[in-house]
Amino acid sequence: MATPIYNEKEKRWTLRITRNGKTHKFTSTAPGMAGKRAVLAASREFSAHGSRNSTVADIRVEWLESVADRLGVRSVPYVQGESLTRLYVLPRVGSRRIRDLKLRDWQDCINYARPVSGSGQLSKKYLSNLRAQINLLIKYAYENEYTEPLRGSLYVPQGRPVVGKDILTPDDIRALLAPSDAWYWPAWCLMLLTGCRPGEVYGLKVEDFDGLTISIKRSVNARGRVTPGKNKNARRIIPLHPLAREIIEKTIERNKYLNTPWLFPGKSGGRCYPQTASKEWRTFAASRGLPGSPYCLRHTFVSMVKNTMPDALLKNVVGHSSATPTTSIYGHKLTTDDETALGFIVEAFPE
Repeated sequence: MATPIYNEKEKRWTLRITRNGKTHKFTSTAPGMAGKRAVLAASREFSAHGSRNSTVADIRVEWLESVADRLGVRSVPYVQGESLTRLYVLPRVGSRRIRDLKLRDWQDCINYARPVSGSGQLSKKYLSNLRAQINLLIKYAYENEYTEPLRGSLYVPQGRPVVGKDILTPDDIRALLAPSDAWYWPAWCLMLLTGCRPGEVYGLKVEDFDGLTISIKRSVNARGRVTPGKNKNARRIIPLHPLAREIIEKTIERNKYLNTPWLFPGKSGGRCYPQTASKEWRTFAASRGLPGSPYCLRHTFVSMVKNTMPDALLKNVVGHSSATPTTSIYGHKLTTDDETALGFIVEAFPE
């Protein structure tokens, strides 16, 4: 146990202890032995339960620092954790001592979460992300002895809206595929005809198109950063519908003056920023009466082919299985599976 030191100049007792690589200081201005006993009691309290004044806000700072040390401040876990806890945890329980909170207090952060601007409800997926971040914060607090484990588990209230699952009708599909001058219209058509995730399409380069297929090697996330993709199975080769090939060839021709490596670049030739594309999508979708977000194009593709294309083959095409070997990404000929998949795609989307 560290020994309290009396600073004659400052007229105070000081005791420093190190825990989990961090130094914590306890002080008291009480004269004589009363001050010494005070800092010793404070340090013992800290060792047993964490600081008696450790609030949710205090522990949140430590937790986010640990995430930043491991993954960086630009990582998705850090950005999501910082944002969700700032918006929905701090306003409700930020000033309370973390060891005083019960399960219902944390659950209320979810139950009473509402959109920051506007009205309505937060989606089921959004609240699931909030629940996950709260669980990570609680886990950090428990592992560092700031609180006791909770009895029970957090949940997402029933009846919350599910977004991103809109499916285009046949009329919607015809409306989408009708030629348009919208800058990202070719990219949206490709999402519909391949089932690719939006970020995967925005991350395509001209070199990824060989005339018959596209090779998925990267993705552009919501913050505009290029990543390896959503998961280890995302790298794959996809056979192209004849209409998709035609659209890509015309897009490459359109973009020649930009001298860009990107298949669907921004208007200045740099990589596409999904937020910019999504803003343009809203205008385009409203003009043609289309539902949802660009992600609904992937759901539409799956709904169109799932009843005819074998499940294992469908998982290959949309990147949900590891059955496609990595080496096939660099091939330039249609394999038997590719030809089979293409047959189902053309059947689903007749020219």
